Amino acid sequence: MLLRQTNQSWSNIEKAVLALMGRAQAGFGTANVAAASRTIVNRILRETGISLDTATLPPLFEFPTFRR
Repeated sequence: MLLRQTNQSWSNIEKAVLALMGRAQAGFGTANVAAASRTIVNRILRETGISLDTATLPPLFEFPTFRR
């Protein structure tokens, strides 16, 4: 079985979730990064059964981001 690369940064995953929810968000940098991030999020949603409906989406990205 050939597996595709599925590594994305958490910030790109967060941007993809917000973009799929229709919320304005900063750009990804490139169209390829945006497409790959959205693909990963859609795959996670499909395989876990989670919905982007705000009633079922846990507040994963509602916490402040702490930087070193």
